[in-house]
Amino acid sequence: MKRSPGKRLTISSLFASIDLDLIVVTLVSSVVILIAAKRAPFRIWDEALYCSTTRDMLVNHQYLYPTRNGVFSEWYGKPPLANWLEIVSTSLFGWNLLALRLPTAMSFIGGIILLYISAKKIAGKGVGVLAVSL
Repeated sequence: MKRSPGKRLTISSLFASIDLDLIVVTLVSSVVILIAAKRAPFRIWDEALYCSTTRDMLVNHQYLYPTRNGVFSEWYGKPPLANWLEIVSTSLFGWNLLALRLPTAMSFIGGIILLYISAKKIAGKGVGVLAVSL
């Protein structure tokens, strides 16, 4: 949004610059992703292992690095941001599959929004919509 140096930024001018296509893209992608996150079966290998590291962090009160059964391993020694987001999500919504998947789903939705905005700036609205619908 471009504005002249003397013009004040107001709420109405901010909402006037919001694109209807962006709202539709965000709503549709949010519904599809959250339904998929709720209905998809639990993946035994990766998803279960990383959820158990989050559980370990909560049980052992060890929040600086992920562990499995109380022991640090290089396999699980990834940066703990995803685990921290899962901890926040499960503390807000309870220990369930959707709460564990919610941080990843929200990141995915954010990526779709950024893809739309980037494609729209580079090549126009139509390309932005096409990019996120692929």
